[in-house]
Amino acid sequence: MNKIELNNRNNLNSNNSERIVFYNYDYKKVAVIIHAIHHKLRQDIIKLIDKNPNIIVSDIYKKLRVEQSTCSQHLAILRRAGVLRTKRLGKNVMYDVNFNRVNEINQFVKLILNSSKDSDIIE
Repeated sequence: MNKIELNNRNNLNSNNSERIVFYNYDYKKVAVIIHAIHHKLRQDIIKLIDKNPNIIVSDIYKKLRVEQSTCSQHLAILRRAGVLRTKRLGKNVMYDVNFNRVNEINQFVKLILNSSKDSDIIE
């Protein structure tokens, strides 16, 4: 992994459209992913799917006792973040956890936590 230095972060303002890149990670994309998994119901959905690979939507919302529309909205957020994968079988859409993406998230968080010990990027 190549480290890309942010030499003067004071030059970055909120109107700047530049993406902040750290160790080849795009912070805006990472923020979307972390936001997706930082929700109690979505965490419950991930845990349920992890324990029941290839589970279908109707089973998810029945087991979690939530409305179908609510469940579908949260599943869509997790799919867009790449945390879940789908597979269609006839009328049913089956879900499983994308462990490659979960590992990427874990690596990034560890990198940030280790980096914050040695620098002033995170205050």
